[in-house]
Amino acid sequence: MTLCVFEDDFVPHLAPLASTRPAFDLRLAARTLLETIRDAIPHDALALVVRSSLAGVTAEAHPEARLGAPETAALWVSGRFVAHDGPALNAIRRLAADALPRALVFDGHVVAAYAPAASTLKSLATLPAEALDSAHLIGRLWDFNAVLRDALAADLPRFVANASGHPGLHPSAIVANLAQVHLGTSARVFPGAILNAEAGWIVLDEGAEVHEGAVVRGPVYVGKGSQVKPLGFVEGSAIGPGCKIGGEVHSSVFLGSSNKGHSGFVGNAYVGAWCNFGAGTDTSNLRNDYREVEMFDREDGAYAPTGQQFIGLIFGDHSKCGIGTTFNTGTVVGVGCNLYGAGFHDRHIPDFSWGEPGAYVPYRFDKFIRVAEAVYQRRGRSMSDAERTLLKHLAEHRLAYP
Repeated sequence: MTLCVFEDDFVPHLAPLASTRPAFDLRLAARTLLETIRDAIPHDALALVVRSSLAGVTAEAHPEARLGAPETAALWVSGRFVAHDGPALNAIRRLAADALPRALVFDGHVVAAYAPAASTLKSLATLPAEALDSAHLIGRLWDFNAVLRDALAADLPRFVANASGHPGLHPSAIVANLAQVHLGTSARVFPGAILNAEAGWIVLDEGAEVHEGAVVRGPVYVGKGSQVKPLGFVEGSAIGPGCKIGGEVHSSVFLGSSNKGHSGFVGNAYVGAWCNFGAGTDTSNLRNDYREVEMFDREDGAYAPTGQQFIGLIFGDHSKCGIGTTFNTGTVVGVGCNLYGAGFHDRHIPDFSWGEPGAYVPYRFDKFIRVAEAVYQRRGRSMSDAERTLLKHLAEHRLAYP
């Protein structure tokens, strides 16, 4: 069976995180949305339907998949679907087994469909429909914050606890509840580090490191090659590959190749790839009056209630901030920003903005791309033509200041 994972018309609500990648490549915890779908639904081939602007970067990221609608009958699944066990996933599996043209719909959105050959995203809406009582779709930026703990609980037990006697675990490290600790190949825990897995699993993937005096309180995932720096504190978070984490990080997601290597607090945040935080950067995740947090939805062009009390920062790919930067509760920073200066920054900052609070100007693309390419080179990588083309497109179509 061919599994076709698709982006729908609601995906723009997930900008800026989904401006530089398909929505299904966003990380829930140890896995992305796409990985949860692939793991949950047996299939022989994979097809991906994405926005035309993302075709190049998607083809590079997923050489194993067909780009575009499949030529044969296939099971189509929304790339915004959180494929954790439950009635909706069971219904999708039954749909695949029946192999009859039909769509599963929740709250007006097609969650999944079994569609004949030569189907299109538009034609899914014409199939006989069955309403689902519930289904978990990521629809807004703040949904990632709401699902993080459940995603950690679903992902981390998939690893096998093997820390006992692991050569990477220093004898002076303190470990509580070793049965819920996994150290991948070449992962290391340095002298004096503390791993407390009493409240949830701790997974250090291949080559991950927890340095001297750092504290990690589960549930936590630390991705391949990532580091928790000396005296750092990480709790209830998912850190993607190739990150450097210092200071305090609480209930947050880092996509990958991003650095918060110094002091400062980041809580209930979602940080894109290739980002950097200056020393002492702090993000608020709770209003002083304890009221519900509102957050800017770029597609609607307005602030919207999140239904949540704890919401921190959304930080788009390739964005950076200087030392001592402060962000207010529920701030959304776009792609490719360079921010600095005293005081709280605006709670919505468009893509490719440069400056300090109250004095933003467009970040010249030639200057931005020189920095981005230098950052890649520091990691032994080079930027592909598809990545550069996408970033240039975003810079040329950036939104005006609110």
